[in-house]
Order: sequence, then structure tokens, then C-alpha cells
Amino acid sequence: MPEKDKRIFNPVPTIQITDNCKRHLTYHIYPTLHSESWKWNINQLHKYWSLFNGNKVLAVVYDKKTCGPELVKQYLLSKGMQFDTILTRRNNVNIREVNTWLPLLEALNVKELLNNDFIFSAHAKGVRHETQESHIKYWALCMYHANLHNWDLVRQYLERFLAVGIFRRYNAFNTVTNFCWHFSGTFFWWRPYDIINRGNWKVVDQAFFGTESWLGHQMPPDYSACLFNDNCNDLYHKQYWDDIVLPQWYKMYDKDSLNEN
Repeated sequence: MPEKDKRIFNPVPTIQITDNCKRHLTYHIYPTLHSESWKWNINQLHKYWSLFNGNKVLAVVYDKKTCGPELVKQYLLSKGMQFDTILTRRNNVNIREVNTWLPLLEALNVKELLNNDFIFSAHAKGVRHETQESHIKYWALCMYHANLHNWDLVRQYLERFLAVGIFRRYNAFNTVTNFCWHFSGTFFWWRPYDIINRGNWKVVDQAFFGTESWLGHQMPPDYSACLFNDNCNDLYHKQYWDDIVLPQWYKMYDKDSLNEN
């Protein structure tokens, strides 16, 4: 039996989330020059900006393929979006968001957060693609809407689970200590007090998928909750979206939920 399957986990403590809880944000942007997808992502996040009443921490990575961090800051100011901390780093193409994951958490001072603190972690989705295909944009819209549109529903799940997201996928990222599951797309809410105190939070795979696989190092999949499309397949395939994902989505949400404006 692999060592990771021998680990003993305490049951997830049930908590009661109060109305004055703190909702923090960590966000990563790679502002590529070939499109304005990063601005589009900021526009989507802007719709839900008032939800975040805690600390908001941003990382902007740059290289010869991007605009500079100052342009990102200017655009955020034009939208009235004030981050408490903005980190800047040179991009590392091999590890992508892993480059800023731990610095974001440390800037948020996660070790000091309490039972009434919650974090939403996400990034500007689809910015690397030269052309943003419709299903990639739908992917991002689904993640923004399902995670941020109905806080009351998310709160109910966070009272009983350590992490909440959509598009939970299994049998991937079979690395040491990983339970081989993730939220495909890397948008999720989580309980820092419980996860950080488990002592494994600095374990991050040093690969491009490292932030996506991070939760799998922290807990088995049944300690998380999936709001939509559990046990999903590869979301990069348009046919899967046409045949499975979008029909399922429209059974749960109205069509305006995927309106990008």
C-alpha cells in the first residue's frame, strides 16, 4: 500500500460560518500581449468583487510575451479593484502559477488565519492560448459563476468540507503524498485554519500543474465538495462540452449565467 494511503486523517470538523466571516482572495495573472484575455478575466472577477471583505492578494508574472505589471495595476484601478498586496515575479514557463503560490499564501499570512477565515484561489484562465476557443471561455465562466455567484450555497458546503469547487477530477497527478484528485481549472474555496494546521501546506509539485495538484496533497477527495460536474473528463475537448458539460450546466443554471458581459 502506498505511503500516502496509510496516512490517518482526523474527521473534518463541522463549523458554523457566521455572517461576519472573512472572505480572502488569492489571484494570479499572466498578462500576455497576444490577447486581452487577462483583462476579460479581471472583468469577470469584478462582477463579484464586493464578495471579498478580507485581504486580497495578487501576483502578476511577466516576461517578453507580456505587458508590464504597471499596466495591470492601472487596469485594476480603472475598475476600482484595490488589492491589499500585489506581488510581481518574472514568469517561469516550467512551473507557471507554482512560481507565486506559496508567496501568495505567505503574503496573506495564512498561518495566522482563524476558523472564520476562508480563501478563494484562482487565476486569469486561458491567457496562454493564442485564440480563446468558446469552450475555454465557458470553462472560466462556469468557474467564476458557480464559485462566486451564490455564497450562501458555498458557505453551506464549507461548513462541512475543507475545500469547495467545481469540475473535480480523479486519477491525475500521481505524485508522492498526492491523493490523485483536483479541481480542474484551479478555482476553489478552502478553509485555511484546518488545512494549514495539517502541516503539509508547503508541499507543492514543482511542475506546471503544481497549484492544481496542491489540494490533493492536503486531503483525500471526500474531504472536499464539488458543486458541479463531479468526476469530470478532460475539459480541453470541445466535444465533451457540447455533449456533456453544457447540457448539465443548463439543467442547473439559466443561460444568462454564461453571459460574459
